[in-house]
Amino acid sequence: MNARGVPAFSFRELSNLVMRIRLHLVAFFFVTVLAPAQEPVSKRVIGLIDSALSVMDMSKKDCSLRADIVSADMHRPSAVSTLFATPLKSLDYASLYARVLRDVGPDQGEALFTRAMSDCLLGVYQPLDYASAAPLDIPISISSANGTPLPVSYVDGFTMSYLIRQFVFPVLRAAKAMQGPHAALMKNAFLRTHADSLYMMSQEDAGASPFELKAAELRGDSIARRFFDEAALTDNERITSISLSLYKHLILSGALAQTGISVLRDSVKSCIIDSPYGRVYIGSAGRDEYRGDYLLILDVGGEDRYVCTQTKESAAARALRVIVDLSGDDEYVGSSYSLAAGIFGGSLLVDMSGNDFYKAGSFSLGAGLFGVGALYDGAGSDVYAGGTFAEGAGAFGVGLLVDCEGNDSYTVQAYGQAFGGTRGGGYLVDKAGNDIYSAVSPFVDVLRYDEHYVSFTQGASLGNRPIAGGGFGILVDSKGNDTYTCDIYGQGSSYWFGYAALIDEAGEDRYQAYQYAQGAGIHFAHGVLLDRKGDDVYVSHGVSQGCGHDVGVGMLVDETGNDSYVAESLSLGGGNANAISIFTDVRGNDAYIARNPSNCFGYSDFRRSYGLIGIFADGEGSDVYGEPRRNASTETKSTFGVFLDVADDTSSAKVASPITVDTTTKRYPLARSLDSLFVQACTAPQKFQYMVQPARDSIVRRPDALAFLARYLGTTQPRERLAMENMMPAIYKRDTVAVTNLVTDSLTSPVLSTVQFCLWLAGKCSMTSAGPIIVQSMQHPDWRVRAAAAQNIGEGKFDDLIMKCVPLLKDTVSHVRMRAAYTIASRSPASVLDVLKPAINDVTQLVRNAVGMGLRSVPSLAFTIVRDAFDIYALPHARRSLIRALHALDTAASRDSVAGMIMEMDPEEREATYRTVRGEKTALWVEVLDVCRAKESDAALVTELGPPSRIATTTAVPPPIEKKGRKRAKKEKPGKKGTAKIPADAVRPAPVTTPAAPAPSTKP
Repeated sequence: MNARGVPAFSFRELSNLVMRIRLHLVAFFFVTVLAPAQEPVSKRVIGLIDSALSVMDMSKKDCSLRADIVSADMHRPSAVSTLFATPLKSLDYASLYARVLRDVGPDQGEALFTRAMSDCLLGVYQPLDYASAAPLDIPISISSANGTPLPVSYVDGFTMSYLIRQFVFPVLRAAKAMQGPHAALMKNAFLRTHADSLYMMSQEDAGASPFELKAAELRGDSIARRFFDEAALTDNERITSISLSLYKHLILSGALAQTGISVLRDSVKSCIIDSPYGRVYIGSAGRDEYRGDYLLILDVGGEDRYVCTQTKESAAARALRVIVDLSGDDEYVGSSYSLAAGIFGGSLLVDMSGNDFYKAGSFSLGAGLFGVGALYDGAGSDVYAGGTFAEGAGAFGVGLLVDCEGNDSYTVQAYGQAFGGTRGGGYLVDKAGNDIYSAVSPFVDVLRYDEHYVSFTQGASLGNRPIAGGGFGILVDSKGNDTYTCDIYGQGSSYWFGYAALIDEAGEDRYQAYQYAQGAGIHFAHGVLLDRKGDDVYVSHGVSQGCGHDVGVGMLVDETGNDSYVAESLSLGGGNANAISIFTDVRGNDAYIARNPSNCFGYSDFRRSYGLIGIFADGEGSDVYGEPRRNASTETKSTFGVFLDVADDTSSAKVASPITVDTTTKRYPLARSLDSLFVQACTAPQKFQYMVQPARDSIVRRPDALAFLARYLGTTQPRERLAMENMMPAIYKRDTVAVTNLVTDSLTSPVLSTVQFCLWLAGKCSMTSAGPIIVQSMQHPDWRVRAAAAQNIGEGKFDDLIMKCVPLLKDTVSHVRMRAAYTIASRSPASVLDVLKPAINDVTQLVRNAVGMGLRSVPSLAFTIVRDAFDIYALPHARRSLIRALHALDTAASRDSVAGMIMEMDPEEREATYRTVRGEKTALWVEVLDVCRAKESDAALVTELGPPSRIATTTAVPPPIEKKGRKRAKKEKPGKKGTAKIPADAVRPAPVTTPAAPAPSTKP
């Protein structure tokens, strides 16, 4: 801070801030202006989503999230933050990436390079011209392969001068230009030491104890925080621009050389060029084998073998490495950190033709780590086999693999085949052929399973929660019948503020995964799977196939083909924890099997006192379901889920079996010290869950527990937060005064996470003495605190403070208005109908529906309140949100009065009412629906009501009476916004009853 209290910035920090502003503006322009115009998804996709939303009285503007629920870090991609406000543009973003990746090739690619650098916060792409034949001011000497100097006549000959001008001089120019940026990057030894360890999992974790895991976590967290702080100050713009420009030039030069390849093969002899930046080897058309460290290897033909052995240190020591092979069936064999491995620099591999074999270890075959690793294969059926972080993987850099044709095979362990880490872009594009993509990870997912493995492949991104956001992982396959296989995380899966997509544009494809896959956005991330054509098969266990989890966005869109889908749970447009989950199959005769359909086929739970959106939408075709469901039906499910088929869904199926724990695993006794007990109380792996609750109970019994736990009030570690939520209310029951004093003092903390937890605890424990400070928190400058204060006034049942929330109904942030509306409606329904008018008429569905859901939470809602509400609120959106409250209606209400109110509604409102309450089994609703069935004049709505009960009432219902002074909304015409856009020839089936689904248990 300077003398005036203004934050002081170093020149480097200020430059970094200016760069982020530039990148944010570029990203905003791309997402909001260019993306929708560039090859968008079909109108039919958007039409189906519109129709599904309208069933819930929503529109596309209601499909939005807030990125700032979690404080931003210096590494969060601006483009990802922008997409939170308009998640449906994630589909257009995938289409745009597909186009720019397809264009990577001779004389193209700059659109991708511009976008990749902007999205990944790597700077602004500055294309460089390497085609110039200007003299090179770099001293070189040329000799034959055996060291004999070559005559000037040979060097000046047509073929050799052509190769030197088109390939050697550009590489030397690039190497010279990279010396300065490379030297600056290499100064930070800490970054070089730890850069790769962030993406190298250990198989030893599977056998570690809880204490070893916790110690490793603490060490890793400390290193990660320092690492990401220092990495934020690095400048990769120059290295990235130089490398990508050279890559484009080499591809173009290689393509031009194909026109005279026979001349080159006949006339070129092997020779070596020495330069200040490394040796250049030009190989003949013979069968050559290359070993050693070269700046450039240029081979004109033959069946060659490249053997590259490098360490991380030797890979990082050279600013640039290049291999160009113009023809032949070649073999590339390398260690880790080799073969198109850009480690703190650039590494390029261009093979123009031939059936080639590529095999290397980790960080290879198109891997960019603080640099650019790019591999281009122009023709042939090829085999790629890499370790971890390979085949299009980038972090603080760009990893790119482009294959133009042939039936190819790709195999990696993990973090590959289009993987984006923090500030990284991982891109893989295959333009033609029947291809196989496999992930064979050896890294057990110790948090959840003993027999499943972490992949993060085939279009995946990963951030470092909660320190740094993720990057971009995009896989595009243009043609062919392809097979994709991974385990956990993959096939359009993203975690923690990243973006990932798998786009397959044609062919009959097979997708096999286990969890968090096939269009899954996990913890504030965006994941998309877009398949445009072909009869495809999708199989995954769960949290997949268009699933968003925890404020994430997950989408699976299949545009055409007769497809088959198999899932266990939380899939097919089913998601949870305030996410947006969208599944759309536009056209084809499809087949669906979901073992637990209650949370599939359009599901979204009501979590944290609000709900978001889960959509299953199937378009044209005659479809088959693995449970009694028919085509051409519409159904609202859970709280904010919708099933739309122009085909069907129900109900009962077996809940997924719990995971079994190997009983032979070593069982640890409870520790004695509080530090060790806390480790056990927070441990995550499934096999150690037997100790978690006993450890928490043991801590609670300790007299010194409160003093110990006070230091964790503001923890941002998810498992620690869960443990605190379990233990602190229990301690409050024993030491009420001490906990209250701690909470009251901590509510004024400058640490946001501490204030948020204490607000939650005050509400959970109904700490009345904390009420005044909670009210003060409603004026907090951070909207998250204001929202938490309003929420916990209701959670704590502070009824005398409820009306203090009223000013928040006019807050500028919709989440604050939503929290206030829910609290007021749920705690004081009898006296606040007029007060809630701004909320029920709000333009945001979250706020409107908060009123309906708040009233719905009332144990027994008096009919007079409901009737008065429908009299007061005239706008269609308001009235339809109130329909959600009918579930809570007092069962002692008069059957005739309730039926009379329903029959006064407009047809669209009656339809929404029937869908809302048709599954109710109470005597009141059975009788009310029988009365409505007898009086309903709309044949389609009679069908919506379904068959009458066994004992249908014959009691007459008085004709509708329009109250004087009642304002009714103008009746909407069919097809206008707010009505379900179901084709006119669709047949409405008998209704399907879906019981309320329990909130699924998704392990963090």
